[in-house]
Amino acid sequence: MLSIILKSEINERNISVREASRQINIAHTTLIRIIEGEVVDLKTIKKVSEWLGINVSDVLKSDTSNEKGIGETLAMFLDRNPKLREAFIGSISKLQTGEIKENVIEDILAYIAFRLSINNV
Repeated sequence: MLSIILKSEINERNISVREASRQINIAHTTLIRIIEGEVVDLKTIKKVSEWLGINVSDVLKSDTSNEKGIGETLAMFLDRNPKLREAFIGSISKLQTGEIKENVIEDILAYIAFRLSINNV
């Protein structure tokens, strides 16, 4: 999960991996390993997390193989993106009040999955 957020942040800041690694104060090869999903030490995860503005504990708990991990991963993404958080909270509120039905959310998520598969993202 860290690799996804890291790639997104590097793209958002429009900087190179070398520049990001300089800002984080780690070797660029280490940053490349993180981006590729390889395991790194806790000290490095802490540096990267601080640079990203996320809690180390959230990174370590972001295991999407179980429901709790999925929720924590989603929370981490929502914390980093206020517009996405606002849209998500608005959608949940409308779902709770009956303004929209569950199948609308399912259709939207299915479309997202479809787009991701087409773009090979």
